[in-house]
Amino acid sequence: MPSVPGTEDIRNFLNPKLKCCLNEIDGAFTSGSHLKFDCVENAGVASNFDLLWAGKDQDLNGSAPYATLLAGFGGKPISGFYALENGSLRRCSEFSEFAALGPIQSFRVDPVQTVVQQNSVGAGQMVPVGSPLPVPTGAAFMHIRTEVRKKGKTVPSTIDEVRRCPVLLRAATVVSCKKNAAGQIPPKTYTDATASADKVRCTSGSVVQIHVQLRQLHEITGQPTMKTVDTVVDSSQLSTISVDEILKLRRTP
Repeated sequence: MPSVPGTEDIRNFLNPKLKCCLNEIDGAFTSGSHLKFDCVENAGVASNFDLLWAGKDQDLNGSAPYATLLAGFGGKPISGFYALENGSLRRCSEFSEFAALGPIQSFRVDPVQTVVQQNSVGAGQMVPVGSPLPVPTGAAFMHIRTEVRKKGKTVPSTIDEVRRCPVLLRAATVVSCKKNAAGQIPPKTYTDATASADKVRCTSGSVVQIHVQLRQLHEITGQPTMKTVDTVVDSSQLSTISVDEILKLRRTP
């Protein structure tokens, strides 16, 4: 984790939860004696990836979303929407999962055909499929969304966009706090048994896991649908998963 100046506004970070949980000391204090308890444990709070990605800390704790932007070498974004081209995946940089103004609907794209010639004409039609994907709420996500949309990012919404970029790769952070050792002073984990949520807070995360889901969000009639990769559903992939390798493969049933 590169050092982060204490004067840096946390809202400038796309992954505020990681910033909270990877920095134990308030940057304004150089003596190392000022511990902060802004890392909120969220292990076990969501039963599936969609709910995990849409989750967030309580508003009173900063509303930091669990949704996370993955980036590769040189800070180049990895998560987001992808096009299927000749059996491989190409990232659609004009779109962002963080630009969604509301739940993200899956569609099936059907061609429009003439009765006599049976030839595809026009762009076709989009038919909603399944329940929309929930997105995070709260001030932190709304700020991120505003900044992303300022850069011209959107989500695929027209039939041409949906057909061109039907695959979605998302990431979400799960943080666990470490239990205090017997007699540890000062304690680095605080548990509020009376809280309805966000019960456990700590100065920094003991275990930080990044879950990913790669799925074909939009079906294209007449084309095979890519197999979904989901590390929440298949936790065995979590310790060995390589996003780079996933993106090199188009997996079909």
